[in-house]
Amino acid sequence: MYKLILLLVCCFISNTVFANDIAYLTDGKTIGIFDLDKKTMSGYVKPLPQSKWFPRKVVFNADHSLAYVINGTWWNRDTAGIAIVDTKTGNEIAETALPHWASSFAIAPNGQYAYVGSLTNSVTGTTKVTGINILDLKSNKIVGSVKDGKDEYQGGAWPILFTPDGKYAVCGVEIPLQYGSFDSGIFLIDTATHNVIAKIMDKRRIDIFNSDLALSKDGKKLYVASHNILNAQGDLQDAVRIIDLPSLRVTKSIFYDMDSKIDDDAATPQITVSAEGDRIYVRRRVSIVVIDALHEAYSHHKTVAEGDQILNKFMLSPDKSKLYLNILDLNPANNISTIDLGTEESGDRVWIDGLDALVDMNVFSGAAG
Repeated sequence: MYKLILLLVCCFISNTVFANDIAYLTDGKTIGIFDLDKKTMSGYVKPLPQSKWFPRKVVFNADHSLAYVINGTWWNRDTAGIAIVDTKTGNEIAETALPHWASSFAIAPNGQYAYVGSLTNSVTGTTKVTGINILDLKSNKIVGSVKDGKDEYQGGAWPILFTPDGKYAVCGVEIPLQYGSFDSGIFLIDTATHNVIAKIMDKRRIDIFNSDLALSKDGKKLYVASHNILNAQGDLQDAVRIIDLPSLRVTKSIFYDMDSKIDDDAATPQITVSAEGDRIYVRRRVSIVVIDALHEAYSHHKTVAEGDQILNKFMLSPDKSKLYLNILDLNPANNISTIDLGTEESGDRVWIDGLDALVDMNVFSGAAG
């Protein structure tokens, strides 16, 4: 009997396919497929022959069978589109043209459609665009757009997030004003009607060009990480703002100072939330800020880069046990490292050849090769 049980266990183990974490890494010209467990580049995404290939951002569908790639350059509208990649083969299988350069892409929880946000600001010089297109994921065609009141919303939109129940979407917006100026804030969208139902517009408090968004685990709070916004004393400071949903009421502002002066010169932050929802992580130039989400207070920060190094990107692992870090180190050599979220210990760095500074990284758990 013991031998039979042992044999069954051995057979189970031998036939079990363990999943590796796979990263799609893009530098704006190429998408490298990197096996994070084997620590090797397993290949590169192959675009269609006719594709004008300028990959900027990658979003996976729920089962990670497809990758949707924001494609195009802001200086050439003809390149704007969404490329669709089969993750089993790494090949582009279809593409959808867009009227304007896309800045964000978010798939609804039901998997039936996606919101595609456009970019409009002083960079593009464009002030009239369809702000949020609705892409049907079965036909891969644009079937409508989000409205602000009776009219189609025209302005920039990034990033875009759906609440877990799919009832709402929230997005950062940048709206053109007179004389080339812009206002920015947050929209709340009713996904049943695709209409904006609430908004906060105040560039002094929420400068979306220097902010990133994340949702609490239950989808009832929006976290907005911002760089250089006004505090109560009228000074510029970094902060995470906590906004109640669906009221869009700001309930708390968590301001923090960094020990390192180099962090004061940080670019747009990134923000993500732990699996339990009790911690918020914010990427700065050389460190990661840790916010206690339960007590809504600054906890501490962990320095992960030094000297001329820059913490360029970070991404929560699929099992949410660690953060994958992309650190630039000289001209601009890429490497991937990790932080264990239980111990906050850093893992070894792995150098990435063949790619320039990353503009995006996204990770899914795939079958081992």
